[in-house]
Amino acid sequence: MRVRRYGLGKEWGKVVAALQNLVQVYDRLNQTISFNSDLKLRAECIDGKIESGHRVLDAGCGNGVFSRILFQKQPAVGEVVLLDALAPMLRQAVANIPVARTHAVLAVFEYMPFRDKAFDSVLMGFSLRDAIDMETAMSEVKRVTKERGRLLIVDLGKPANFFKTFLISFYWFVLAPFFAVLRLGKVGLNVSAIHTTYKRLPTNGDLKRLANKFFHLVEVREKMMGAAIIMYAE
Repeated sequence: MRVRRYGLGKEWGKVVAALQNLVQVYDRLNQTISFNSDLKLRAECIDGKIESGHRVLDAGCGNGVFSRILFQKQPAVGEVVLLDALAPMLRQAVANIPVARTHAVLAVFEYMPFRDKAFDSVLMGFSLRDAIDMETAMSEVKRVTKERGRLLIVDLGKPANFFKTFLISFYWFVLAPFFAVLRLGKVGLNVSAIHTTYKRLPTNGDLKRLANKFFHLVEVREKMMGAAIIMYAE
C-alpha cells in the first residue's frame, strides 16, 4: 500500500515564486488574511516556552516576525539563527531584527547545514506547510535539536471534520485572495498559493502522528475552529 507523503513536492517552486512576490507586503498581507490573529498565535505559541540563553532556530523565518516576537517576550534568549529558502525574505528579516546575536542562513528544511543537536529550540511559524517533504523536514528538525529540546509550531490547520475543512478551504481559495487584492492590489493574487499548500496539508491529527515519529510529548491545540494549530513537542 502506498504511504502518503505530505509536503509541496513538485508544487514547491510555484509556491516559493508566489511568496517571493509578497516580500514587500508580508506584514500587511498577514494582518489582512488572518484578521490580525497571526501575531497573537505566534505570541501564544512561544509564551513561557523559550528560556534564557536558549540557542534558537527560526526555520522558515520569512521577514523575521516570529523572532521579533521572541526577542520581545524573552530578551535574554541566546543566539537566534534565521533560516529561509528565499534570499529576499532573509534580507528583510536581518533588516527587521537589528540584534547582534542573529545569523542568517539560506537553506531548505530538508537539508539544514547544521551539526547534530545544535539548537535548544526550533520555531516554525506558518512555514512547515511549505516543506517539500514534511517527514524529511521533521527528521532534519529532530536531528538539529538537542535532547530535551523543543519544537514550537504555529501554522494553518486542517480539522478532521469535512464541513469545517470545506469552509476553510473555500476561505483560502476564494476569500483570502479577494481580501488581499482589496488591500494590496494585484500582488494580492499571489495569496492563492496558500490554497495549494492547504490541499497538501495533513489533518491536524495526522500532523500529530507525524510529529510523534520524531518527538515525544507532542501537544496540538486547535485554534479558530481548527483553521490554525499550535504544536509543542520535545
